[in-house]
Amino acid sequence: MAGTLSLPNYLDRPNSDQDTLHLEAGYITVHRDIGTSDNSRYNVGQRNIEYQAKDLDPNRDQSLSDFLKARTSIYIKEYGNGASAYLSLRGTSSSHTNIDWNGQDLSLPTLGQTDLSHIPLYFFDGLEIHLGGNSSLYGNGSIGGSLQLQTNPNWKSGFSGNVLLRAGSYWSRFIGSTVRYSNQKIESKTAFFYTGSENNFQFHNNTRKGYPLETTHNAAYNNYGILQELFYRINPQHLLSGGIYYLDFNREIQPSVSNNSRPESYKSIYDNNTKAYLNFQGSSLSNRWHYNARLSYGYDYEYYENDIIAAHRAQGSVAAEYRHRYVALKIGTNHQYTLPQVYAYSAGVDEWRNELFSTVRIYPIEGLSLSGGIRYLNVTEVDIPWLPSLALQYEWNLQRHLIRLRSSWARSSKIPSLNDRYWGGSRTHLLPEISDNQEIGFNYRYQSGFYEVGTDMTLYQAQVSNWIRWLPVGEIWRPQNLKEVTSQGVETNLYLQVNPSWGYYRIAIDYAYTDVCQTQSHLDGDPRIGHQLAYQPYHTFNGSAEISWKDWLFQLDGHLVGSRTTTDRFDVLAPYFLLNTTLRYRTQLFHQPSDLCISVNNILNTDYQNVKFYAMPGINFQLSWMIRF
Repeated sequence: MAGTLSLPNYLDRPNSDQDTLHLEAGYITVHRDIGTSDNSRYNVGQRNIEYQAKDLDPNRDQSLSDFLKARTSIYIKEYGNGASAYLSLRGTSSSHTNIDWNGQDLSLPTLGQTDLSHIPLYFFDGLEIHLGGNSSLYGNGSIGGSLQLQTNPNWKSGFSGNVLLRAGSYWSRFIGSTVRYSNQKIESKTAFFYTGSENNFQFHNNTRKGYPLETTHNAAYNNYGILQELFYRINPQHLLSGGIYYLDFNREIQPSVSNNSRPESYKSIYDNNTKAYLNFQGSSLSNRWHYNARLSYGYDYEYYENDIIAAHRAQGSVAAEYRHRYVALKIGTNHQYTLPQVYAYSAGVDEWRNELFSTVRIYPIEGLSLSGGIRYLNVTEVDIPWLPSLALQYEWNLQRHLIRLRSSWARSSKIPSLNDRYWGGSRTHLLPEISDNQEIGFNYRYQSGFYEVGTDMTLYQAQVSNWIRWLPVGEIWRPQNLKEVTSQGVETNLYLQVNPSWGYYRIAIDYAYTDVCQTQSHLDGDPRIGHQLAYQPYHTFNGSAEISWKDWLFQLDGHLVGSRTTTDRFDVLAPYFLLNTTLRYRTQLFHQPSDLCISVNNILNTDYQNVKFYAMPGINFQLSWMIRF
């Protein structure tokens, strides 16, 4: 993809060899010379947002949910401070977004979704968000989009790494350390983090007369994790890598405000996740043929009220790619086996998933890219249709102006989760969710001297058949297929950056309008037809301003979430706006670059609830220190 945004930044200081690079949607895609390309090479018609390691550095003490809230207009549904957080791309549910680490699915096999509060940003070197469904590229669950987390070697000779410390309000704390060693043949990366909080913030209890000020009870958490990776250069064309991480989450479940002073209602939950992989990748001497072979294993365990919900998952995949000046072709196969250990399932439940896929990108004339793909899925007790996609992009690079037009269509699927099919009985009659996604988009960038301005806009629509929702059947909740749900909307982004000799300043805004409602029903006169789905705001907005001067950086960001209904469509939660600020100073400590930072979150002390009856904190503070070596 054409165009590279390379701008001065706060961390571009003489006393450090590191910098921060802010990436706009669609402008930069990095492809590895060894092994097959990332799928973003073939995702030409959809909106992509990419963050590299140096973008993540100032925020490494955050969870993935906190990072996305601060940097994008994506809506995240949170059940309290530091509690479960679920991603919603373009009005879809969390189970409609594929989230993986270097190709390994991070969703819980039983639920089919990923809790973003469980994913530490600290471990990862890169992040890509591909908005819009495309199962031919990303497989099952990518109706709303795909989120790709990456860890990569940097091949910096000798030892390198960092130590990160943070302390803040409510006795919150974070300790992390990463150590890398490389001799240009072998590289090792070891990372560890611990985070916790008493989480005893104050809130106004809107279920009691007079809205009294109370302190949260039973909301503390203590989490830790470790990552170990090894990379071995067999020769200049071949790389062998392997890694394992373990995450441990021990947390009290924050009660609703109505139960805050009722100890008999307090509950806790314990989770741990183990992920491991072995990967071989290579390329021919001509650099036209590229290939990958990968094995991975995951074990997810949850203990709640003396019940165990766990699952083993093993996966193997092989892919090959041919690249030429005018064409790139990638084919592959993927096989996955899941063995659940769930008290509420019948004996003998397991699942096989087998996939074949092919995708191609063609460059027929200068500036024009065409891509297409198809995927076949075979799943135990589920029938999935073939999943094709088509996309095009045309780009004009006119010296200071870059203009890009893009369009795509894709069919995507979501297989009913194991819980959907087997929790408390057998419901193999449930149909898979099938979506037709289409979008058109426009990107523009102008660069002259030390000024740069850019914008993008995307219009999209997704029609999802057999959308699965858990609904009450008498006093029992059961999953049901809704006939059709339509998601449509607009996403737009605008930024301005000026780079004088003393630093830079930058302003950016990101806005999304999302209309998602049930459009067809199996029931005559269904009252849900035409109404926005629960906990889906029409409007989300993110705005930010940054000023860099010498070794100082000041940041201000605001995040707006519009009104949204609860499960009762007549019950509307008020919109809220959060304003946060950060001041950073880069200095030297022990002859090493070091960052000192103070952050103030919710500086307007907004009283709000993301999910009804689950309190969120007011104004709070964080102090952090990172030293690099």
